[in-house]
Amino acid sequence: MNFAEVVEKYVVRPITGVLHVGAHHGEAADTYEAAKVAQVIWIEGDQTAIDPLWDNVQFRVGHEVIGARVDDHNHCLDQLDRYKTVSPADHRFGEFNFWVFTIPDADLRAALRGATVTLRYADYVYAEAGTHLDEIDASLAEFQRVSVGEGDDTELWVRG
Repeated sequence: MNFAEVVEKYVVRPITGVLHVGAHHGEAADTYEAAKVAQVIWIEGDQTAIDPLWDNVQFRVGHEVIGARVDDHNHCLDQLDRYKTVSPADHRFGEFNFWVFTIPDADLRAALRGATVTLRYADYVYAEAGTHLDEIDASLAEFQRVSVGEGDDTELWVRG
């Protein structure tokens, strides 16, 4: 199920913004614009992907880029305000209620462990979850998991 289908079927609260961890080159930018998402923070840890990502989103209103690897220790989402950004950013987490993770399973688990404070702003978490669903579910205890993938590991967690 693609992003637009997930939004149409499962999203009951308006999307105020997307926080996309594992942005790569911003391939989802057109999808977010088609879904009328007004704000996107793109976070990418691969420094070789930052220039192509920035080239793809720099002229999109409301899109910001952060070049940082996200984990549960020194680079956690709870400390996002200390990262240097590629574009000027005023990080207002309450304005980004749909979180997308396109990072490996182990990185996803670490990112969620490092987001215990900021996760309170998310209404939705959309990710390729892999094989450690119990640990991810525990990190997202205030959310209910909805399997939205067809033959893949894509999951959506919705705040209860």
